[in-house]
Amino acid sequence: MKVVDVIKSVNTKDKNKAMQLPVRELEQESKGHYVAFVDDGEQSYDVQVSIQASKITAFTCDCANGETLCLHKVAVLLAMQENKGTAKTTSTTGTAKGKKKKLTETEEVMLRIDKEAITGWLSEVFKKNKPLEQLFLLTFSTEEKQYTTEQVKEIMEQTIKSVAGRRKTLEGANVKKLMDLMAIALEPVNHYVTVSINKPIALEIYGTVLETMVEFQNRIRTYSKKIDLFYDEYIHWLALTMNNVQVKSVWEEVIKNIVYRTFEHITNKKAECRTYHDLLVKEVYKTATKVQKKYIADELVVHLLSMPIKRQHLDFNYVLFLKEVALDQEVYDKVQDFFTIDIYKN
Repeated sequence: MKVVDVIKSVNTKDKNKAMQLPVRELEQESKGHYVAFVDDGEQSYDVQVSIQASKITAFTCDCANGETLCLHKVAVLLAMQENKGTAKTTSTTGTAKGKKKKLTETEEVMLRIDKEAITGWLSEVFKKNKPLEQLFLLTFSTEEKQYTTEQVKEIMEQTIKSVAGRRKTLEGANVKKLMDLMAIALEPVNHYVTVSINKPIALEIYGTVLETMVEFQNRIRTYSKKIDLFYDEYIHWLALTMNNVQVKSVWEEVIKNIVYRTFEHITNKKAECRTYHDLLVKEVYKTATKVQKKYIADELVVHLLSMPIKRQHLDFNYVLFLKEVALDQEVYDKVQDFFTIDIYKN
């Protein structure tokens, strides 16, 4: 995955946290291979990244969350972006020696006002502007939280209620306001999904987010396309997050899980056929590297050959996707029987 895409997949809160971490001794040891130390409290972590043609080919950090895109990795990417990936840097914080940052008029006023006055003024502003209050908490809160699907649904329903209330029709401006507020409300949830990407809760939350939005869309009338855009962007974000898992064994575990979910209803009668799992697999494949696509295709073939699956068991659009993958990865001969049309005789 390209460096720019990895940075785009990181939410605002994590970017802000990463920017506060000092990056020391950022060096290019060999062509395309960078090393750095990232200080986090009393600890210092060794981060290494290999880049070829603007794409990350390897990424490691020796922290406890090093298997995923931890804050230390993000800090190094941001430092490389700021320094265009060259030379050394001793810290991502602070300004160049001998240069003093020029303050804006607003910044100068803020520095003169005491903390109690700013706190009182912000409290009054937040009473009238709840979205701004959520954005403030999202940006500056250091609290790490875990979420259940019930909590995620409650967050989304409260966000919807704050804008839509009991209305049955929602004009474009309010839909935009709702989607902007929803993005803010879901950022800490998305952070939790990112660090839990190889756990069942990640897909459970993904399903809850889409189902809650579908329920809302079914009871509201609007001509805005922003809700549909929300689906596309959310699925795309999760697909990028999954493909950004740097530890091969963890990434393979994630892929096996989401592929299985698309066929689960065939062997497990209690499982529901949910097309949003199909949509996620499609987007993961679309955003995957050449090597990752090959693995995904092989995993799909395993299921098609080992399970009593017929075309009519699956969504038609997903069947078309499976055919495209089989042709693209040159494995169509292995699964040709699955795509053969049954001929019924009277």
